[in-house]
Amino acid sequence: MITQSVFDEVIDNHASSMGGDVSVEIQLVDGSVLNLKRVVSTEADYFVAEIYPVEGMSEEALKSRERPLVTDDPTSVVFDRIIVAYESIRWVRISVKRTDLSTTLGFNSSR
Repeated sequence: MITQSVFDEVIDNHASSMGGDVSVEIQLVDGSVLNLKRVVSTEADYFVAEIYPVEGMSEEALKSRERPLVTDDPTSVVFDRIIVAYESIRWVRISVKRTDLSTTLGFNSSR
């Protein structure tokens, strides 16, 4: 079974050894596949991650996700978050191949 250590250490270690610019996707036991943008937090039984939108990363799609936030940037793009139980994960893929969502995809595990 995939555990917390995969999201705390293993992905980062493999990403570093692969040059750092990787995409990470997970498949859940129901067959759905999620493209992770970054892991927000990890807990003993689950993790929280930002995911890339299923509608893609076009200018129009990103514009619809802009929200005013308390940051240096007055308007920021907000990505959906998902809470995933480790036991619901079938596999994790770490790849140097870009997914078709954007030419600027990259996994960033900084929290």
